[in-house]
Amino acid sequence: MLCKFSIFAQPKPTQIMATVTAFIRSTAEKKDREVNIRFRLTDGRKIQLFYKSELSIVPRYWSNETQTIKAKVAYNEQERLIFNRKVEGIRQRILDWYVAQPLKAELTSADLQSHMDNPHKEEGHPDDFEALYLRFVDERDCGESRKEQLMVGMRDVRRYEKYIAITSGERYAFNIHTCTQQVLRSFERFLADEHKIAEQYPELYVDRWRKQKPRGYNTIRNRLIYLRSFFLWARDNDITTNNPFKGYKIRKAVYGSAVYITTEELHALANLELEPRLARYRDLYIFQASIGCRVSDLKTLCGRNIHDGCVEYIARKTANQDPVTVVVPMNKLATKIYEKYKKDDPNEPILPTSSDQVYNRNIKKIFEIAGLDRWVQRRNPITGAPEQVRLCDLVASHMARKTFIGNIFERVKDQNTVSELTGHRANSESFLQYRDVNVKMKRDMVAILDE
Repeated sequence: MLCKFSIFAQPKPTQIMATVTAFIRSTAEKKDREVNIRFRLTDGRKIQLFYKSELSIVPRYWSNETQTIKAKVAYNEQERLIFNRKVEGIRQRILDWYVAQPLKAELTSADLQSHMDNPHKEEGHPDDFEALYLRFVDERDCGESRKEQLMVGMRDVRRYEKYIAITSGERYAFNIHTCTQQVLRSFERFLADEHKIAEQYPELYVDRWRKQKPRGYNTIRNRLIYLRSFFLWARDNDITTNNPFKGYKIRKAVYGSAVYITTEELHALANLELEPRLARYRDLYIFQASIGCRVSDLKTLCGRNIHDGCVEYIARKTANQDPVTVVVPMNKLATKIYEKYKKDDPNEPILPTSSDQVYNRNIKKIFEIAGLDRWVQRRNPITGAPEQVRLCDLVASHMARKTFIGNIFERVKDQNTVSELTGHRANSESFLQYRDVNVKMKRDMVAILDE
């Protein structure tokens, strides 16, 4: 059992005990939503510092008493061991940092958070990458969901800095003025190989709960685009004249054939008898598949978004870039679900909400119960090779949007018309991941020649 991890310093004239405790904050409403592990450093009665880590867990699995995953909950033993070790590793890093500080009484939680997030950065340096990137995100004219994605790009670079430092044996900081295409190629290789790097250098990942998984090219491409946007912003704001992305080729995204359920399967799913808890997640999915919105927009829909039998909203992903009001008439399925959960207060969400992880996990259960386990072919997002997977293992919330777009496109056969219901720009390349020109559509088209 892991207990409080303590270290004794010997300052004069008295002895002070520094203690680090791991804990979570949660409410009953959030018991199925992952929350971050927090750490509290105390030294006597006057010093108390806090650190919020990226390590996260579902509250019902965690014990604040033992500061570990509960011993009696069902949990993969290998993942339990890794998680508990990471908690212990973060605790030790905090103590090591604290003991090395000469002016302990002047330390703040911000100092601790800054060190733990990036121990290699040079504090106060005018060209500090993190400070500039945070300013870039703050000034970026985009929705909150996109800003969250951009922050992933900053964390990628910070881990890259640590990796270069530990492999070279020298201090390393990413510098926007001296970054070259050679550095970009090294960074791209890092993104592609990070799952291997995490196994070779686990000390770089003690504050990360999820195991580092391989990335496909589309994901790596997005991370490079985030960084390119940062450099363009820095040039536009006269922060640097350097642009290593000039002439650096970022290939187009590659999508396989769209996978989604048929309208017959959608109606069968809507009529399936389920226990109340699973029925709520099923209703979420059916409603999303009936109006075609992203899950981020689904969560924000409230009574004010319903007008004259239509759902009206501005897509959050592009709200501050190219705001377009999307208007989708509710079909019978959507109307029935809306009436089922309708509230008197127009500011209340029209449907129950949950975290993306819990939503996706329950959708998979529901599909398996419904017998939606047919084998489908997809392009493996990591290797790019075709593979066969069960529909119930593949499904996630975004398949609801694909179901809406794919089934309507089969009948309408016009991308720009369907885009009026989805918020895509005219001739959007990303629309390709949703449509599938199948054999039936091809037969319908060539049959025109027989008329």
